Amino acid sequence: MTKKEDDASVAIVAVRALQQIFARLLSVGEMVIDTMPDKEEDLTKGEKVSVWLREQYKTACDALVEKLDNADAKLQEASLVALLKFVEQEGQRPLDKPAAGQLSFPYTLLQSVVEKLLSKTDNMEALILRLSEVMEHDDVRFFLMKAIKQELGKTPTKDRNEVFLSNVLCALENLEFPESDGSEPLTKFLAVSDDNVSQPKLSSLAEQKKSFTACWMEFLRSELTSGLYRRVLTKLDEKVVPFLSSPLVLADFLTQSYDVGGAISLLALNGIFILIHRYNLDYPDFYKKFYTLFEPQIFQAKYKARFFHLADLFLSSTHLPSYLVASFVKRIARLALSAPPAGARLCVVFVYNLMVRHPSCAVLAHHPDYTCNTDPFLMEEQDPAKTKAMDSSLWEIKTLQSHFSPEVAQEAMKINHPVTQEQKLADFLEVSTEQMMEHAMKKKPTQEVPINHEKPKGLFDKNIQRFFTLV
Repeated sequence: MTKKEDDASVAIVAVRALQQIFARLLSVGEMVIDTMPDKEEDLTKGEKVSVWLREQYKTACDALVEKLDNADAKLQEASLVALLKFVEQEGQRPLDKPAAGQLSFPYTLLQSVVEKLLSKTDNMEALILRLSEVMEHDDVRFFLMKAIKQELGKTPTKDRNEVFLSNVLCALENLEFPESDGSEPLTKFLAVSDDNVSQPKLSSLAEQKKSFTACWMEFLRSELTSGLYRRVLTKLDEKVVPFLSSPLVLADFLTQSYDVGGAISLLALNGIFILIHRYNLDYPDFYKKFYTLFEPQIFQAKYKARFFHLADLFLSSTHLPSYLVASFVKRIARLALSAPPAGARLCVVFVYNLMVRHPSCAVLAHHPDYTCNTDPFLMEEQDPAKTKAMDSSLWEIKTLQSHFSPEVAQEAMKINHPVTQEQKLADFLEVSTEQMMEHAMKKKPTQEVPINHEKPKGLFDKNIQRFFTLV
């Protein structure tokens, strides 16, 4: 063991010792002084001991907070565990009697911890996740959001670097709210409180959601990097939208994200659709913009599976007009011609399902044959209402019946028969071309492959045998 490792081990033992000592002192109220006299001379011997212990306790807390950004991960974790234990003990046995109408929560200590965890130089996400140990308490959640908002408020937008924003995002996305309709007050508090004292902001789920909304809106004012942008958009639907006081406050952020293009637009899709479907957001150009996202590069995108899953969801309504669905069918079928085998098969299945779901588009499969030169479909048209898709034919799927990949050709053959039942799209979303090739190589041939047009009867025919005999 090196000297550095030895020093870290000693420090960890010291931290745990401090935790045990002061947790015990807090639990028995050794540092509590009912009434602090005006003059130090008026303190009794016991009160002097309590004052001295308080000073040592504050020094220990400051030292532990400083250790939160230590290079040794185990020392960091031990320091955080000790501080969270102090927050718990001090909340249950406060050092000072709270003022009338106030909760005896050790906010100052929690704030110093949060300030250190929201570092601008070090990634603190591993430590931030440990906050979940006390996150189940309603008052801890409230004061944690207060501390986060305070840190965001005192940090100008230009000074919010990627490390700081990543730490803040980790804290926000791991906030958990109780499953409640808000009709009953929240009562799971870490800190003790007088039952007769009303705590409307703490005990109201609606008020806590307002604080949560304020934190997110302040965070979204930051200049996000591409990586953070994607991370935010992937978390919005499950971690954010359900807990906002009014999810429509995200409308501007999501619509702006939807107009960015590329992967950002793909990830903004779900949030926009949720606001339209559940919260009555008026966004008339949703499908028009969605139509333009179907480009050849979609098959190389990291979020291809997510995109097609959402596309299947968005096009599931039977109330969509036929011309709109037909435009999507033709555009996806055209993309399949230049897609890799896994993407081509996914497109064929997607088109097949759309035609099952929307029988009025089945005419595309049995339309009079067109050639590429006479196809009226306008692939370059950005408005699905003007593509003339309903006048076209699915010659693209017919072409894919001659695809070099047997699995693609097999799926394309299904269009020759009446479309009757949807296929499970999830079975094709995550399959790659490499996996398709491996699966094909593992298949055993059902019969021997012929290598000659005539079955040989022997190694040599009679004429050759006679030749060797004469020789």
